[in-house]
Amino acid sequence: MGSYRVLLSYTAIFELIFAILDIITAPSFFSFDSILVLYINMGNSPLSYEIMSILLTLYCGMFGISLGLFPVLFIYRYLVLTKHKLLITFESRTIICWLCIPLIFGFMFGGVSNILAAPSAYKMHHIEPYLIKSLAISKENITYLCLFFKTTTQNDQILQEQSLLAVFLMNFLVICSLIVILYFGIRCNKLINKNLLSTNLSQEYRNVQTQFFYALVVQAAIPIFLLHIPAAIILLTTVFDINLGLISGVATITIAIFPAVDPLPNVFIIKTYRTAMKLDLMIEHVDR
Repeated sequence: MGSYRVLLSYTAIFELIFAILDIITAPSFFSFDSILVLYINMGNSPLSYEIMSILLTLYCGMFGISLGLFPVLFIYRYLVLTKHKLLITFESRTIICWLCIPLIFGFMFGGVSNILAAPSAYKMHHIEPYLIKSLAISKENITYLCLFFKTTTQNDQILQEQSLLAVFLMNFLVICSLIVILYFGIRCNKLINKNLLSTNLSQEYRNVQTQFFYALVVQAAIPIFLLHIPAAIILLTTVFDINLGLISGVATITIAIFPAVDPLPNVFIIKTYRTAMKLDLMIEHVDR
């Protein structure tokens, strides 16, 4: 349980930092034509443009960390159920290697965003009219990252290789994450169903492992529906020149909800956590 406690603490710290970063930056999406912009309206922010630009890149990096975090949790759950020899890598200092995997995802996603979606005078020339007309924001009060998929000329449309490469790399990370989650999730489900029929394991052990797995499934489904799917919809609609406009800002809301909602499955599905929460509430009520 020591390793699982470390993983849960790691997840909790990540979600806390993500929530704080979201409050500080309050980023928003908007898309039009074949342009997708993630921006921060600096307004009266006391922070400088340079700091807000760094925080926006970190925000993208935190999104990437979420892609790498849940595959590690599913791998751990599978190793526990199978009592695989690799489980020892979670029970010693080598757990640091596993904890670095989400950081690598975050570094890659943030790096792609910062390099391939970086601001430029050319991009600002195209998005400034929309900023003024639809958002009532001047270019002096904004820091942003922008994917610009194609330029329309009088005779043709020119694809922007940098933005297409960025989408390819981002989707590659998303697909890798989903493949690992689905593969080990299916394997874990089969093992749990097999264990439920086994008489060699105690009923308490089977119940606990089942609760842990289903809590993990729900906990992994939350970022898929609140982070990955909204982001994928925005990227694909922009690539295919479908104008969502301010509707794309819905993704900002779902991303902001994620850190608050994601810990709840552990509390409501795992009996021991639920009991501990009830006891804490009872003690607090008695103290009053």
